[in-house]
Amino acid sequence: MAKAFMATDFSDDDFDFRCEKRTTQIFGRLHSLLQAGYVVDRSAEDDEAFWLRHSSDKLKHNLLIIYPSGRVLSLKDDSTGECDFDLDDEAQFRRFLHQIPRPTWWDRSREWRLTSYGYVLLALFFGGVWILVSLGEWVLKSIGRSFGVL
Repeated sequence: MAKAFMATDFSDDDFDFRCEKRTTQIFGRLHSLLQAGYVVDRSAEDDEAFWLRHSSDKLKHNLLIIYPSGRVLSLKDDSTGECDFDLDDEAQFRRFLHQIPRPTWWDRSREWRLTSYGYVLLALFFGGVWILVSLGEWVLKSIGRSFGVL
């Protein structure tokens, strides 16, 4: 009589090892993409996957999604599938990584520059308001003195 397959035929240690291996591969992919210049896009509403944006807007595949299964997918409409990698497509994924140009200093500092420009513009606005108020006060005092009011 043939022995029936049961879920208990696999030990928990085997399952833990397979899960740990897949998790290590997925985090390795995520780490590789971060090292290649991608950053986590926190504006994405999806909590099922990581959305990654490359700091260079010139890159063809500058927006990627990495799913919990390890699949990496570009949002660029591409029928060739050149940026759709399952966890088993490690060689193809590595070739893709080598094609990604390293971000320049200008690309990496974009977020900092935009934030800094905002603060500079805010300071210039309030400085301009202060100058206009001071100028208006001076003009009113001058007019008041010329008419003998002050």
